[in-house]
Amino acid sequence: MYGLPPESATWRDGADPWTQTDHFLAALIENGDYWGRQTAVLHGVKQHKLPKPIRIPRPGETEPERKIEKDPRAIAAWFSEFVNG
Repeated sequence: MYGLPPESATWRDGADPWTQTDHFLAALIENGDYWGRQTAVLHGVKQHKLPKPIRIPRPGETEPERKIEKDPRAIAAWFSEFVNG
């Protein structure tokens, strides 16, 4: 036997409903998506044309509050930088 068992209290506090495998698989999916996005950029795809990166929420994480921009000047500046540029 190598190392401590997954149930050991040394690497988790018991409050996390995910196993170590769950965390590993989530990281694997996110990293695979990252490398796929970078490969697409290397082949000439513009970053703003790609979909949002995959982010798998972990247990206990709260979703950050999304800000909705209402200022027409800020919206126009965003479009001039990312869409028309």
